[in-house]
Amino acid sequence: MAEKRSAPRKLNPVSPQVMKLATLLRRSAASSYKRAFGFANGEWRLIGLLGENGPMLQNALVEALGQDKGQTSRAVARLVNGDLIMRGRTPNGLLIRLNPRGQATFDSMREMIRERNATLLNGLDATDRSTLLRALKRMTENAQALLDAESGLSDGSVQADTGRRR
Repeated sequence: MAEKRSAPRKLNPVSPQVMKLATLLRRSAASSYKRAFGFANGEWRLIGLLGENGPMLQNALVEALGQDKGQTSRAVARLVNGDLIMRGRTPNGLLIRLNPRGQATFDSMREMIRERNATLLNGLDATDRSTLLRALKRMTENAQALLDAESGLSDGSVQADTGRRR
């Protein structure tokens, strides 16, 4: 007599849903900023980081954008040529900052961001919004911990499942 198999359990949908949301937001933002400002290849993210954080070393931009050095360097060069940012050498590395035209662009982007956020949060009351923001903050911290743990495993340290060195 054949053994009865139980139905496979569905995975928790949180991670796929968050990834889908992030992809949709990134794609719609890229389209909006390309149409409004002519940005390509994530240049809008670089302007946004500099607008929110002020001047940053190029290595910090690489890390914050999650891109390789070449991608970031090319985006910086395009934005310098587009007269939106300035770069200068410091003892700590290449410092990137918005110039006045870049700041004006960021200010325009900020208004678009407000409108996008209002649309995104449409239908959520103040309590739901507060809960959502707390949950997203916590999930971001948890995701960073997962990345930190994975980085520790991928650098030649102990394997997770066996405890043996790689």
